[in-house]
Order: sequence, then structure tokens, then C-alpha cells
Amino acid sequence: MKAYKIFGVIMVLLGSSPLWAQLTLVKNGAGHFKYALKQPPSIIVSAASKIKVASIPAISKPKPAGLDLEGQMQMLREQCTLLREPSPTLHLTGERRNTALVGLQWKATNGINNEEFIVERSLSDSMHFEVINNVWANSISGFSDTYRLPDNNDYDNISYYRLRLVLRTGKYLYSNIAEVKGYDNHSFFVYPNPALSQVSVNFLSKEQGTGMIRIHDAAGRLVGQQSIVVQEGMNLQNISISRLIQGNYSMQLNVADQTYGVSKFIKVDRY
Repeated sequence: MKAYKIFGVIMVLLGSSPLWAQLTLVKNGAGHFKYALKQPPSIIVSAASKIKVASIPAISKPKPAGLDLEGQMQMLREQCTLLREPSPTLHLTGERRNTALVGLQWKATNGINNEEFIVERSLSDSMHFEVINNVWANSISGFSDTYRLPDNNDYDNISYYRLRLVLRTGKYLYSNIAEVKGYDNHSFFVYPNPALSQVSVNFLSKEQGTGMIRIHDAAGRLVGQQSIVVQEGMNLQNISISRLIQGNYSMQLNVADQTYGVSKFIKVDRY
């Protein structure tokens, strides 16, 4: 009786355990029943029923978004030192052409990053500049160009000019500062220079009368002269130089008893 109670307790414990699901009643040769573990059936897997595992493709890195031409060039410049742009070079000069005009000229090494030249001027000192004009830059890499720009300037003292080259990257650089003299009552200006067949003479006179223009060659010999009528105030005279041979010359202006000094120019046969 005690054995049956103990067996009942064991059965209760097994009933709450997953192990109970693995037991079964088995009759032995003496006709008695006992519990034994179930035998799992043999699993026969045919070749046709084998599970095929699909191959997993390798995970590739996402391709970068498409770049435009400028983006591709920027990437190449960063990766290849041979394609790096050299720093642009700037050199600015200025010359007073007459009492109301200044001629600016600069030479710059062009590059694909060059965008524009901002022209700045100061009439008081070489520190406080204001923007007066802008010129778009040529963007052919490896070449240099000469740029020219006139500026209406009748300031009678020294004027200061500089350039600010703006790059497509947003950066910028400055040129040298060019000084241009003012004019006085005894100055006169000859332009263009060089000249082909004619020059213009610009000067300011306090009185009217007659004047004399004399031209000398590089050796100091007188090669031409012309009498002119002078008005009080601003004067502009056109002088023919078509008979002169190519070379360097100087021009002297006299009005009444006043000498306006000497201005030099170059005669050329063609531009």
C-alpha cells in the first residue's frame, strides 16, 4: 500500500514536469506494466527532401551619390597631388592717363577656382578701401592673362588701388597695393601708351594763349613740333605721330612762359 502511495506521489511530480510527456506504459513478459521512456522514431531523410539553404549575397557598401563635374574634380584634387591647383599670382599696376582717368592693369595666373576680381580704391590712405568695380576671371587652368580697366578718377593727390580675387571655394586673396599719383596745374598726360599713329595730350591751363609741343627721340634729338591753341581750364589735343619710326620718345609742353615738364611714350608699328 505504501509502495502505491509513493508511486502516486512520483506520478504527480512527473505530471507537472516535461519528463512525463516522454514516459509510456510497457507490459513485460510477466504481464506486469511499468513506465519506460518513449523511443523517438527513426527519421529517414531522402536526398530529395534535404533542405536547401539559399546562398546569402555579400553585403556591399552603398555607392556614393552621383557627383557633378566640379564635385568630381574636387575629389580628384584631394586624392591626387598632381592635380592640385597652384596658388594664383596677382600683380597690379596703375597709371594716370589724364586729369580725370586712371588706367589699371594686372596680370593673373588663371585657374578653375578663380571666379572674379573685385577692384577696390582708397583716396585717403592705403588702409580704407571701397569697391568700385568687378571683373569676371577667366577659368582656363594653367594660363595667365593681362586684364585692363579704366577708372574715372580726378583726385589731385595719390590714389591707392588693390584687387581682391574671389575663388569658387569661397576663399579670397589680395593683390599688392598700387599707388597712382594725382595731377597738378603743371602736369600733362600723353595716351595711349604705346601708341600707333596718334596720341592725345591732356593738361590744365590757368589761362588761354598758344602753346608748343616738342617731341624728342631717345637720343634727345628734336624730331617733331606742333603749335597748339590753349584754352583756360582743361585742354585736350590730338597729335599725329604717324611719321615717327618705332621707338621711345619724350614730349615737352610749353604754354606762354610755363613749362609742363616731359612725358614719355612708345611708338609702335602695330599692336
